[in-house]
Amino acid sequence: MRRRDFLAGVGGAAVLAGGAWYGLSSNGSASGSNRLSPVTVKTLDAPGSSAGTLTVPVSGSVTVLDMFSVGCAPCKTETRRLNGLRSKLGSNVRLVSVTNDAVGATLTRDDLRQWWRKNDGDWAVGFDPNGSLISQLGVTGFPFLAVVDADGAVVWSHAGLVSSSKLVDVVDRHS
Repeated sequence: MRRRDFLAGVGGAAVLAGGAWYGLSSNGSASGSNRLSPVTVKTLDAPGSSAGTLTVPVSGSVTVLDMFSVGCAPCKTETRRLNGLRSKLGSNVRLVSVTNDAVGATLTRDDLRQWWRKNDGDWAVGFDPNGSLISQLGVTGFPFLAVVDADGAVVWSHAGLVSSSKLVDVVDRHS
């Protein structure tokens, strides 16, 4: 191989690698550059939650957002796992679960409350009638977790089940 061809190949690889790095860092999962605009969700009177509203992310604290659907089997597993992790996440971390289900249309508040109790939820739970969180986070599947730092930057997100140790590690790095 000629030296010129070799150098061109190395240069092309460097450009591709730089583009991949930029893509990762610009989506919030690597550098936390995506800011989550505050969204007010309607909260439910359920274990660990009270009826009213809650603005997420929670100002001044790391917020773990759990996006779920009551018809999602893995979401049940995730909710139970999150309950077991609450003590490991730390007292300065706010855990908030938000459903994408149409509460008041296809799902009643009582249905959601029963699901929450049955699956060991015991923290703030609500719904986002406008789908603002799902849209901002780019949710592609459920369950979906996002960690938002105290300044409102999405520092990590994941669709599907995630290991407990991974979530705790991410939260520890940003709290």
